[in-house]
Amino acid sequence: MRSRPSAFLLRARLVRGPHGWYDRGAVVVERGRVAWLGPADRVASTGLQVKDLGDCALVRGFVNAHAHLDLTGVQTSEREFAPWVRAMVAARRSRGPAEVAQAWRAGERSLLAGGCTTSADIDGGDQADVAWTAQPTQLRVLSFVELLDGRDPRRLAGQLARLRASCAVRQHGRWRRALSPHAPHTVSAPLLRAAARAGTRLQVHCAETEAEVQWLLEGTGPLRDLLPASPRQGPLEVLHRAGVLQRGTTLVHANALDPARDGARLARLGVSVVHCPGTHAWFGRAPFPLAAWRAQGVRVVLGTDSAASNERLDCRHEAALALDRLRVAPSEVLDMLGDAAEEALGRPFGWTGLRVGARADCAAHATSLQGEAALEEVLRGARPVLGSWIAGRETLPFGPD
Repeated sequence: MRSRPSAFLLRARLVRGPHGWYDRGAVVVERGRVAWLGPADRVASTGLQVKDLGDCALVRGFVNAHAHLDLTGVQTSEREFAPWVRAMVAARRSRGPAEVAQAWRAGERSLLAGGCTTSADIDGGDQADVAWTAQPTQLRVLSFVELLDGRDPRRLAGQLARLRASCAVRQHGRWRRALSPHAPHTVSAPLLRAAARAGTRLQVHCAETEAEVQWLLEGTGPLRDLLPASPRQGPLEVLHRAGVLQRGTTLVHANALDPARDGARLARLGVSVVHCPGTHAWFGRAPFPLAAWRAQGVRVVLGTDSAASNERLDCRHEAALALDRLRVAPSEVLDMLGDAAEEALGRPFGWTGLRVGARADCAAHATSLQGEAALEEVLRGARPVLGSWIAGRETLPFGPD
């Protein structure tokens, strides 16, 4: 990692604070945290190392609420969900630990290059892979160890052992661990209950397709021959009975849920929804009902999902799709990739970004525009990221660790 002085100052033509832009702004970083930010002409720089970033916008680092970094580099042309899943299963079985680690690092670098500084990530490896996930990372990573027994009693013991092993791994540096019971149709009730009792954050794929809900409710449809007896309950009922719907749980996709029916319940329980616009577009799904979820008080944040179901592994790609398809303002999109995403994940690293007292995680984006037009250009990824800092440590441009 690059070294950093204990205190320094960053100057840029635009600096995005929690309440908007500072023209010709500055950020003072002390011991990795933001000590001050505001107009550059109001700060005394005596004794500080000054880095003048010039004609760019300094923006908080993006927070990616859902990713599968281990699938980076997996190539498939499948745009139908069931064949796509089969392709992913085959790809995972064909790769060894070294290939998985290489793919993960490539995904990490792709996110960093787009201005991301924190990412949730699903660790879908076997039990032996839990340890390598805890190796030093450049990104801040909230690693959700995936639990999946296919509702098969013969696999339960192994998955419980995986759960215990993941909870025993020490958290350190830029890495935190959590749990991801895969989905209500693929995880048995005992494994769901064990995850709910583990005392850590949970992330669950939930109702991504109508086929999942059909099998859960009726035991029919495309999943009938792949799974045992149906519980004859909806996805939220399965999760609720197991205790998984607790404050801080994030549900990924939720495409087959009904905001009018399910939203008030999720809002009351403090459960957030993660929407992945790139994957949504990849599979050609119906428009995501963001306004309906918000009307029920449900927090919705953004994730990239995997490079195997997306055109780009870049938070700015998700932001551009959100601007165009969800019809939300640039400032709202920044929140969905910033403070709101961090809060949905439980602020595993405390406050990060560009606010006094936060860990100084930020990125400099090239732009010649002003105001919200500049923010939209940043979010669309039209121009490159010039540099980034995590806890005040320069992370881009890339260099030797």
